[in-house]
Amino acid sequence: MFRIQRLACTALTVALASSLTVCAAPAALADNGPAGAEQAAAIVEKATGVADLARAVDAPGAVGVTATETASGSVTVTAPTNASGSVDLAVDGVAAISFALPQTANVSGVAAGAGTVVYPGAAPSADLAVQPTGSGGV
Repeated sequence: MFRIQRLACTALTVALASSLTVCAAPAALADNGPAGAEQAAAIVEKATGVADLARAVDAPGAVGVTATETASGSVTVTAPTNASGSVDLAVDGVAAISFALPQTANVSGVAAGAGTVVYPGAAPSADLAVQPTGSGGV
């Protein structure tokens, strides 16, 4: 039990201290389709860089899932299929943290760019973006 708590705490620390990246891109610059998602991802990735992004793979019930090996164990980040879902982070298959996305519209997520998941038009005048990182963070 202590090991799981330590791993969860480490994953949370990594996620919050070193690589928490949930961004908003101006929706006025993009439409709500795939082209708009690519444009929003380009804006966010220009600001955050792409060196530490982990490319998500398709998975049932998610826009993308990444799995990263860290000193704390295997960290899995799951981006929800729509903006009303939550981003889930698990360490060695045990749920460590889950957080809801800020949203006002229940829009579908689109995997775009070098590893960014975009929720076009999720909020007034803004798209929402989630970036899983190679260090096991979000």
